[in-house]
Amino acid sequence: MLFRSASKRIEVLLRAFALARERRRSLRLRMIGPAGTPEEEAEWARLVESLGIRAAVKVEGPADRAAVAAAMRRAGLFVHPNTNETFGIVVAEAIASGLPAVVPPFGGLREIVADPSLGRVAPDESPEGLATAILAVRKERGSFDPAAMRERMIEAYAAERIATRTGRIYDELVAGTPRGRQIGRAHV
Repeated sequence: MLFRSASKRIEVLLRAFALARERRRSLRLRMIGPAGTPEEEAEWARLVESLGIRAAVKVEGPADRAAVAAAMRRAGLFVHPNTNETFGIVVAEAIASGLPAVVPPFGGLREIVADPSLGRVAPDESPEGLATAILAVRKERGSFDPAAMRERMIEAYAAERIATRTGRIYDELVAGTPRGRQIGRAHV
């Protein structure tokens, strides 16, 4: 689900989509999620119109998890333009559903999609960079293995994996402090 707000970089997504669509006319954009402010929505509607992409853009309201999952199964790729995400669970969910992802080169998003078998990290945060990554994924769409993508996300981000890694990091941090070393010796 995409909450439409200026902080989510909807304008960049729309501009990137328009650039990509110039090269691949069959592209369609579907945005699902709660609306932004009335002013933001009006601005994006004007932008869609000025970019000449109205017929290729579908904007839908909020959807439950089942509807979002169904939309992901019908999609060809998932684009997440936000540069403010520290992790981006929706990106991992999209990949786990077999959908290659396109993300900007920042933080946790970059880490999730670092392997090109999972999608592409845009070369920069611009609409042009995002469009380049979108076109690369569309060109290679048949090479992505949905089952392997799902397995990679489970391996990396399943709750028990995260808990184990977090516990290991905690143990290492505690052992590295003077108090932690005392506690560690007491338990030996």
